[in-house]
Amino acid sequence: MRLTLDALERHARPGVSTGELDRVAAGVFGAHEARSAPSLVYGFPGTVLISVNDEVVHGIPGSRRLEAGDVLKLDVTAEKAGYMADAARTMVLEGASDVAPSRAAAPGSDRSGWRAARG
Repeated sequence: MRLTLDALERHARPGVSTGELDRVAAGVFGAHEARSAPSLVYGFPGTVLISVNDEVVHGIPGSRRLEAGDVLKLDVTAEKAGYMADAARTMVLEGASDVAPSRAAAPGSDRSGWRAARG
């Protein structure tokens, strides 16, 4: 799980598509003989679930290109040798100083989570 999340975080930057990130995850899974649990169990069309900004969770990877300041949720669920594990990570892409606070907060929220994250 950690290897996949680390690889996704290394490759996530403005201009990269969520589909390209999904292919990175597929490569890590293949190298470690793991399979996408959402694909196996639910017929999910990608390897991992990637949500951007106001997409809450379980985003489908595709042609969407990431932009500076995007809030990215990476959700990795893998099956290997009959066992399943799930882990997720949220990150803010470079260039977030002026953009991310508005993207990190759901409409109508008080943004307390963003304030807590920034300290």
